[in-house]
Amino acid sequence: MSLYCLAIDDGYFDVRNKRRIETETTVMVGIVATPSKILEMRVTTVTIDGLDATQAAYDLYVSCSHHVDLIFLDGVTYAGFNIIDPLRLHELVEAPIIVVFRFPLDLTKVRRALEKHFIDHKYRYAVISRVYESSFDVPTPTKRSHVRISVVGASRRWALSIYSLFTSIYPDPYPLRVADRIASMLGRSLQKLRYAK
Repeated sequence: MSLYCLAIDDGYFDVRNKRRIETETTVMVGIVATPSKILEMRVTTVTIDGLDATQAAYDLYVSCSHHVDLIFLDGVTYAGFNIIDPLRLHELVEAPIIVVFRFPLDLTKVRRALEKHFIDHKYRYAVISRVYESSFDVPTPTKRSHVRISVVGASRRWALSIYSLFTSIYPDPYPLRVADRIASMLGRSLQKLRYAK
């Protein structure tokens, strides 16, 4: 029996363009994969610094033609400080969520940045801090890499086994790397088209 994951990442955007249009968007890409191959790609948009990322992730999930057994997230901040709440997403999809933190977070700096720019900074910080503080170190293929994961809807032991199943040479699950690369390329291309003179 194959295990199907949906890996979600966001696209590139130029922070300078956030001031041009109040509702600036970028792409969000979902990659459906088994441990051995990519099966499909889904694309939607998400508002930069908005609060629609959880809904956008859910939209990707329901658009998949394959049954999805679990979701990989690249952190919880998407499109700037838009937030995917893994607890809320898990309630919507009823599938386990594994959040991968490829880089350590300085929660003090995150809180200060949110307080400076967002009226609803308490909500955004609560989600980020809750998920990051529940994360734990995982062994990676290279000792130079530092990765933490957090899991919702399953045990740590299960999450570790799934992480290992989808990780080989690189420190992050390969469907997340594919989602990251495609989203970045799409985001850059769309920005060029949008602001071409």
